Parts: sequence; C-alpha cells; structure tokens
Amino acid sequence: HIIKGQPNIRGRTFDGYRFPLEVVGIDERLDVALLRPSEASILKAPSACYWMGKPRPGMWVAAVGHPYGMPYSLTTGAVSAIYRGEYLKEWSGAFPGFIQSDLSLNRGNSGGPLILSNGVMIGMNTAIHGGASGMAFSLPMSRLLPVIEQLKTQGQFKRSYVGMTLAKVSWKRSKMVQLKPKRGVRVRRVVLGGPASLAGLQSNDLILSVNGEETNRHRELSWHLISAKPGEPLLVELLRPSDPPQIMFTLLIPIQK
Repeated sequence: HIIKGQPNIRGRTFDGYRFPLEVVGIDERLDVALLRPSEASILKAPSACYWMGKPRPGMWVAAVGHPYGMPYSLTTGAVSAIYRGEYLKEWSGAFPGFIQSDLSLNRGNSGGPLILSNGVMIGMNTAIHGGASGMAFSLPMSRLLPVIEQLKTQGQFKRSYVGMTLAKVSWKRSKMVQLKPKRGVRVRRVVLGGPASLAGLQSNDLILSVNGEETNRHRELSWHLISAKPGEPLLVELLRPSDPPQIMFTLLIPIQK
C-alpha cells in the first residue's frame, strides 16, 4: 500500500543518499512488494541476516521504521505470542501465524523489520489491532520468504493447490481415536480428482505431520501447503479413524492452477 499509485519510487540510505528503485513484483492481496535498486552497486553493504525459527514469548524485539515521517525510529518490546491472526479479519485468510508483540507501531512502520537484540531480522511489521494499545503484528520470515522467492522469479505470488479444506481436531474426536488433545489437523473436505484425493486422503483423516514436522494448527498447515513448491512431494503422516485407527503415510504433490 506504500508504493501504490507512485510513479517514481526511491530509496534512501542512512547517510541520505537517494536512488531509484524498480518494482520486481507485487501481491496486492498480501500487501507485499519486492523492490531492487536500478544499479546493483548502490547498496554496498550486505543484506540483513534473518532467522526462520519460531520466537518465544518474552524474547526481546525491536522495530525500525519511519512513523509519521520521522526516519529511523526504533521502538523496543517483547514477543507477546505467536500464531496470531485468526481474529484479524482482513488478514486471517492471507497470513495466519503473525508474531504478536507489545511494540508501539504507528503509520509509517509498515514494512519495517522486526529484529532481535543481535540485529537479526525475524519478521516484517505488518499490522496493528484497531483501538488496542501495545498489540503489534509482524509477518514471520517463514511466511515472507516463499512470497519473496516467487515475486523474484515470477513477478507474482501464486498459491499452490492441494484440493482439500482443513479444520482443527475437537477434544471429542481426539478422545475417540485415542489421540492426545491438540495434536493433528482434521481433513474437512477433499475435492475429487485433486492432489489430496489422488494421494488417498479422505474426509475426517487426521494429518499428524508433514515432512516429519508435527502439526496441530489448521491455519498454519494450510499456509504451509499453499506456499509449498508445485510438484515437490510432501510426506504426509495421517491417522485414519477406522476401527482400529490406522497410521498411514502418503505423498501429497501440490500443483499450481
């Protein structure tokens, strides 16, 4: 939203040097744009380091931005929670899994980095909760990088298609199949002829892990699947609620429609 409608886009270094920027790719739905200098030699310093891990509540974080036109402002705070976004109506479908912090973010902080005490970037500052104080939301690098890679190579972000919808596993269903509560994700519906159907997945199957990583958040898993590379097989471990319940493995291959 920052560059929308702007015919000329420029960057500025900390020492005040200004230079033109070219748009590599934009995804308006996700509100992400990838820019590059018109001359590669302009930015001589190495790019920021980043971390793909999951931050823990209580970790020290800082945000850098230009709130209300005041350049290079720094605010500090702590991680409040992770996996947020379900209650942010405009973002829940696009970016599940925000990092929530108690940072003070204002207009002009959008797109700035969320960093740790050692300067490593762990996310991009994205949203605030209207009317709330000390509730800032940042997109983690694990969400941002798949978007960047596609913008770099294709100029747009295309979601992969797996042909199924997911839901959380209820306590009652966990007890029925003798599964620990808050483990797994339930397959709500499978599209006939889609990748999930071809992989043998069925409605009410419980997905326990993908590529060896356990899963229990349906929105998290949904994003993982739609941002996966098309044609790259994913090893899915699932529990089928038969009598007795069966543990099965299958390869799910996302496609791009």
